[in-house]
Amino acid sequence: NCTKLKQMQMPDTVSEIGKSLFFGCSSLENVKISKNITEIAYQMFHTCSLLTEIEVPEGVTIIEAGAFNWCKNLNKITLPSTLQEIVANSFASCSKLKSIDIHEDANYIFENGILMNKEKTEMRFISSDVLNSDTFYIPDGIEKLEPGIFQNANNIKKIVIPASVTFIEVSFFPYSIEEIEIDEDNSKYMFSNNNIYSKDKKTLYMSLSKDKELVVEEGVEVIGAKALSKVKSEIIHLPDSLKKIEYYGIWNNYTKKITIGKNIQEIARSTFLDCRQLTDVQI
Repeated sequence: NCTKLKQMQMPDTVSEIGKSLFFGCSSLENVKISKNITEIAYQMFHTCSLLTEIEVPEGVTIIEAGAFNWCKNLNKITLPSTLQEIVANSFASCSKLKSIDIHEDANYIFENGILMNKEKTEMRFISSDVLNSDTFYIPDGIEKLEPGIFQNANNIKKIVIPASVTFIEVSFFPYSIEEIEIDEDNSKYMFSNNNIYSKDKKTLYMSLSKDKELVVEEGVEVIGAKALSKVKSEIIHLPDSLKKIEYYGIWNNYTKKITIGKNIQEIARSTFLDCRQLTDVQI
């Protein structure tokens, strides 16, 4: 939060940097990083909104979560051959980032506007150039859908998910999402009645319901993490078949009343996070 700091030159004697070093340094324009560090720490450059270019030195092996979040004018970054891991959500809201220069021996590639691991099973960033229509097709082969991809993609209404996807984090989807299509050959997920379910429909992973009164259908045994965070229902009815609600399961600021069936066995912590309008819970 050194809001007047514009430049920083770090000597190569520095070998370790703590979390959030430049967090909120909104005037930072130029920075030279020590060549002897091994990680870009958690939220290290978060909200450095005037930073336009940066070179991550050889020797760095990991970029931690949130490292460049909200660097909204960052347009070029150079990544080293030593880089082994980029944690999800490292480049969220870097809306102008279009040039990612990666050494050919690194474990990541920047191809067709998408930053991926070399195996092309995980995405870490999507350039705004790729997000130029209301439908986005997840590349075939991607296995994990993790957060921090679509923060500034408010035009994305539909996402098409291939059979290869085996993990979905609800925060992956943009707020603008209205429709999801999942390949029928996907072994884990299916989309039905505006909901993402497990193939046996015993787990509700996410709902896009627009109903004022949402009735979760009988047979669902688990409400997944953040599953109802995108609904705007004032009333939610959970079925007698329900046994478990996972963490952040009812995380929304619209629901006023919830009824929970008689066979509930577990309600995880933070289930009702931010439910500021919730006044009535019946079990």
